[in-house]
Amino acid sequence: MNQLWLRLSNKIKATLIRNVKDTDYFAINKSFQIIHLFCDDKELCFQEEITDSNFKLIHFDKVSGNLKIEYEGILDGTSGNYPYVKEKTSDDFYILRHETIYYPCFIRPDDEAYVHHLLEPDDSDRFEACVEMEDDRCVVSNLKEIDGCLKGFNPTFVIGNYHQQETFFGSIFYEDLKQEVIQKVEKIIYDTNDFMNHYKKAAIQDHKIIVIPEGYGSFVLPNTMFITEEGCNDARQLIHEIIHIHWNPLCEKHIQRARFFDEGLTQYFTYRVCDALHIQSKKETEKEYLHDYRNIMTTYEVPPMPIDSFADEELGALSYSFGALALIALEKQIGEEKMDEVLSRCLKLYEKQAIDFDKFEALFPNEAKIVFDEYFRDETAAKRLLEDA
Repeated sequence: MNQLWLRLSNKIKATLIRNVKDTDYFAINKSFQIIHLFCDDKELCFQEEITDSNFKLIHFDKVSGNLKIEYEGILDGTSGNYPYVKEKTSDDFYILRHETIYYPCFIRPDDEAYVHHLLEPDDSDRFEACVEMEDDRCVVSNLKEIDGCLKGFNPTFVIGNYHQQETFFGSIFYEDLKQEVIQKVEKIIYDTNDFMNHYKKAAIQDHKIIVIPEGYGSFVLPNTMFITEEGCNDARQLIHEIIHIHWNPLCEKHIQRARFFDEGLTQYFTYRVCDALHIQSKKETEKEYLHDYRNIMTTYEVPPMPIDSFADEELGALSYSFGALALIALEKQIGEEKMDEVLSRCLKLYEKQAIDFDKFEALFPNEAKIVFDEYFRDETAAKRLLEDA
């Protein structure tokens, strides 16, 4: 468990305390400076190792006990590995999230184990955080406030000039959002929740929507959706993010990298919801997915490949388009009614045990085999969709 104290303004000042065993390093954002490093109240000497990524490694003699790290720094927009990670603490708005490595990490952020701990956290990943703003802005977080302290996993903080409004699903936090947009968001969430309950009963409640500026990348954490104002006005994007809340099966870490069971399946459900709510027809959505697939393949000169290869080739982004097209092909092969039965069974069976592609195929009738062969096992469909362009 980690205890984190943050004092925020245009500079981040922080202290983290964590009980460690046989530990000799941690990672931190490369823009931060270590002020003091203690173990059981004894100050430690340390060395810094700069990496090619957005973090540096702090090395010290191996210790066990209560490690206390005092550090501070300024984010200037240059310490993000991704285009959407452009936080500047001098701006009126910024986000503190795991991509910025704003707190000490005891697994290298470029290690596969780091992602595993984000997806399947244990007690070592739990945080108790106290946050103090040193200016007139406020802070909003995915963590739950319990006994005056913020508690939970993957601590993410949004700093800005926020208002809060209570809704049937929880709270929406925004800087500048018109009431008609808030009402539209409420209706879409209600209608999407109602439709998705045909597959698995789940209520969207005690949920937070935190509206962020354009360009920072919408994302979803348990019980919290971070979405741009444009996303609030884009029914399809909002529906997509809502579906992530309750309607993705659990899958193994390696399978997760293919992004099929989160992004591919969510895109398919979005296709269904948009049609049911008369937002966009199935035909129009399928056409857009096909256009997106062809655009990615030609722009990045990616060779045609089956879904089984996405994880190994680090091309999970193709699941947004090709993965969804595979599911649409399955629906056409077995019919909408059988497809709904299969997906309902999938979400119920694999809520707590992990699914893979073989287990997924086993849920389908025999006539679906040709689709699994052409989309999942070989490049037949991947080539055909490009040749038909």
